[in-house]
Amino acid sequence: MIKKSVDKLIDKYVSDKELKPYYFKISICSVTFLISLISFVSLYILLYFNSLNEFDEQVSSAFVSLRSPFGTKIMKFISEAGDALGYLFIVFLTTMILFFKKVWKLALQGVLILILASGLNILLKGFVARPRPFEDSLVYASFYSFPSGHAMSAMVFYGFLIHIVFSLEIKPFLKYLFTLIFVFISFIIGLSRIYLGVHYASDILGGYFAGLIWLMFCLMVIYSLKIRTINTNKT
Repeated sequence: MIKKSVDKLIDKYVSDKELKPYYFKISICSVTFLISLISFVSLYILLYFNSLNEFDEQVSSAFVSLRSPFGTKIMKFISEAGDALGYLFIVFLTTMILFFKKVWKLALQGVLILILASGLNILLKGFVARPRPFEDSLVYASFYSFPSGHAMSAMVFYGFLIHIVFSLEIKPFLKYLFTLIFVFISFIIGLSRIYLGVHYASDILGGYFAGLIWLMFCLMVIYSLKIRTINTNKT
């Protein structure tokens, strides 16, 4: 129903069939951007007035009660996969695949977006300046806590991988399968940080929202540049 409404609106103002898919994508990204921005700001306001303390403590306590030696090993591995070295390996593998698909520029876009996201995360953490929950932490983590850098990077990186998957000419089944896998990885990386005691639940939510904001902004820029290129080639 939403797709039909957006399509009707685009049909009203865009006559070029080649451009319509990109305007549709920009519309979806714009809505997601606004929802994520409102959610992030709302979360920050609640955090500022200490309205999330009880929620965070309850979630953290629940995760502490689930800890086990085996579970800790798994969560440490997952968390490390969300570190810089983990992304370097996945970026290298992705670049090789895209190189053979002759769309390696997508990999460069992804790397640039991820690097800029890391810089943005540092700025946001410095602005909010929320201390980490060191009391029950199982691993060392430096700097501030909100929003989670692991959650934000996971949302940006794996979200962009979903964008890449839907840009490739592969079977629809594989596109949705990879989407589910990437969403799950992004989700479990966030959970691992709560389990290990280096983030509150609200930090993870903030990281996801911040990641979505940045990802949607970057995708809107990419789609807008694509529209501009198509229009330029036609003149």
